[in-house]
Amino acid sequence: MTTTLIKNARVMTCEHGLEIIERGAVAIRDGRIEWVGENPDFLAEHEVAAHGPPVTPGPVNCHPPPI
Repeated sequence: MTTTLIKNARVMTCEHGLEIIERGAVAIRDGRIEWVGENPDFLAEHEVAAHGPPVTPGPVNCHPPPI
């Protein structure tokens, strides 16, 4: 079982429209997203300190095209 935590990231989700978590985290276990949010309580084998572009877990394009 492999666990990774991406932390201190600008996380963009589509949970309730477009939500931006400025200092968020994404927890990944065995290649699947397990948790997204702030203040992670997740012990991981690998930790990544995010810098630069936002992290967008889940869908690549979270807005619908114009009709």
